[in-house]
Amino acid sequence: MSYAVKAEEVAYVEKVNNLEAPDEEPNWWTPSRVQRHLLEAFKIDDRMPKVASPKQPGSAHPAMEYTREEIEAWETVPLDPRRFPVTREQERAMNVALDWLFIVRAENMDAYRALRAFMLIERRRGGEGCQTIKRYCRDIGVLRVTFLYRKDRALSLIASKLNADLLPVF
Repeated sequence: MSYAVKAEEVAYVEKVNNLEAPDEEPNWWTPSRVQRHLLEAFKIDDRMPKVASPKQPGSAHPAMEYTREEIEAWETVPLDPRRFPVTREQERAMNVALDWLFIVRAENMDAYRALRAFMLIERRRGGEGCQTIKRYCRDIGVLRVTFLYRKDRALSLIASKLNADLLPVF
């Protein structure tokens, strides 16, 4: 596999690294705003309750049988409101933001994969067993600069589509 870096990718990374963040964001969709909303959506998705299935009887109790009511009671994990307080507005915003991934998937599959991998890595940053972007890029055989270029390309595609559709900023 060739690790030749395209000149436009290097120029792009240098440009991004030299930018200073403005005090106020504009009233339209920008790639950084889209990234913040997507990252928040992935974090909200992690906080959503997951469905758990009942455990099968272990070898220590081979003759144990469960009633239908007991099995139905195990179908969902109860929601702890202190740990997983997801409101309807947060859930709606999460669904809207996750639908943006389909915009990129239809346009550029490499950019979609890079954006999705970036979001999965970033939402677990600092957690136990978390993967770094550097390690991920090494595992798939892509330069980090190429990976970040594709991720930023995906964010730009989403921002341009949202601005073209005149969707309000939230």
